[in-house]
Amino acid sequence: MGLFGREIEKTAAQTGMRVVRLTIDLFKAVPMRTLVAETRFERQGSRIAAIVSMLRPVDSDAPVARASGLLLRAQQHDNPYRGNTEYPLPCPSGTEPLRPVGAKKRRKPPAFFHERLDTRHGADDAGRYLWARMKQDLVAGEATSPFQMAAAMMDVMYGWGVRMDVERIRALASGENDMPALSINVDSTSYWERPFTGEWLGMRPSVISQRDGIATVSNVLYDASGRVGTSTSSALIQGKFRTP
Repeated sequence: MGLFGREIEKTAAQTGMRVVRLTIDLFKAVPMRTLVAETRFERQGSRIAAIVSMLRPVDSDAPVARASGLLLRAQQHDNPYRGNTEYPLPCPSGTEPLRPVGAKKRRKPPAFFHERLDTRHGADDAGRYLWARMKQDLVAGEATSPFQMAAAMMDVMYGWGVRMDVERIRALASGENDMPALSINVDSTSYWERPFTGEWLGMRPSVISQRDGIATVSNVLYDASGRVGTSTSSALIQGKFRTP
């Protein structure tokens, strides 16, 4: 997802417009080999533009994932409106690190992306929340922009949203709750109300639907300055959650 964020952001820079929506569809597992990103404008107007990017193995024409970005031209507007109550997140400092699931079982250093994140979690009167930041650059030798970092972390927001709820996980593992937790996230859509800044991405998770083996999840996104957008994703349930 981070590579798609990089492609969309670089292409959007030609227009001077702002990326307000990023949608990524995951068709299959992305192979661990050389990939090619093919990116183009689907629409390029004076105030609205759309970008499409496809990711495929270098030796195949079949895409493994697709991204679309919607761009709008920012304009002066001094009357922001909020239709819902704001619940700001406490800053990451002082919050408790979230240990990756299964980390104690591995004899070698972890290689998965979600285990390369610095992740903190906590709870307040509005419920549980999570902060995450990347420990390394997306592309070696190239500075990773805040938007690229946020796009990359969209891939793990669903999974962390489940795993950060310790009491619910214990109930799942003990059989007191029959809600499945192991799943495959198949898409992600994020809406950015303003540019993401800094390195910490925060979220308040909310599982809004789970029926017939299909889950739909919604999150409110934050940076150090406050609410920055929302994200939604779909997931295919695979089985019960098991503690490491």
